[in-house]
Amino acid sequence: MQAECENEVNGPAAALASINKVRTRAGIPNVEDVWADATKVTSNYLNHHREKAGMLDIILRERSIELAFEGSRFFDVRRYKLATQEFNKPTMGWIGNAGNANDFFQLSIKQARRFQFRDNLWPIPLNDMNINPNLKQNPSWE
Repeated sequence: MQAECENEVNGPAAALASINKVRTRAGIPNVEDVWADATKVTSNYLNHHREKAGMLDIILRERSIELAFEGSRFFDVRRYKLATQEFNKPTMGWIGNAGNANDFFQLSIKQARRFQFRDNLWPIPLNDMNINPNLKQNPSWE
């Protein structure tokens, strides 16, 4: 979280120290070493860590790895308004009832998902609306 704040306020160079602390603890090379090496990243992402937007992508990726299974990715994606892109991708999986390995290891769509822009804001509970009549329901939830 500190790296995210540093990136927003002072730029990507300030965020490197915070994110590299976590990477060093995990035994992973520093961000500069990896993202500046053309043998480790594709040309689209080369030196991605030198731009503010690119560093934010790296920070969000690092957060999703470091905080896996803790429920933070859902809120990170919504906070940066990426939910309609990320949550509309279908859930993929292998064929579970296949008879052999060749048939099993084929990706197939397990669930088609639909996340609309209105889902970024949740409806205000009716009980809260009854307690405070000045509240207005969030858009698209009337």
